[in-house]
Amino acid sequence: MRKLLRIGALIGLLAVASGCSLKRSPVLNTVDLSKIDFSNSASMKEGSACATYILGVLGPIGDPSVFRAIQNSKIKSVKAVDYQSGWYLLFTQDCVVVYGE
Repeated sequence: MRKLLRIGALIGLLAVASGCSLKRSPVLNTVDLSKIDFSNSASMKEGSACATYILGVLGPIGDPSVFRAIQNSKIKSVKAVDYQSGWYLLFTQDCVVVYGE
């Protein structure tokens, strides 16, 4: 019976710990998007780099940096950067997506 209570307490603790929140710092370097030609967006390359957090406790697994996303896609000129986050049952994933040529 005690073992069952300990397992229940551990599961409860993990559930509470997995309720973490994510805060992104404000963007300090803004870009005027009106100067970017999006008419050839079909020819733009896209690259991403992600980090995974398991139960909000283990992680990050991966490197969600702009530099890593550029390396993954071999982009020479970055036009835009975007962030994506996904919350799933047992893990979360944060990704940086870069667009360019």
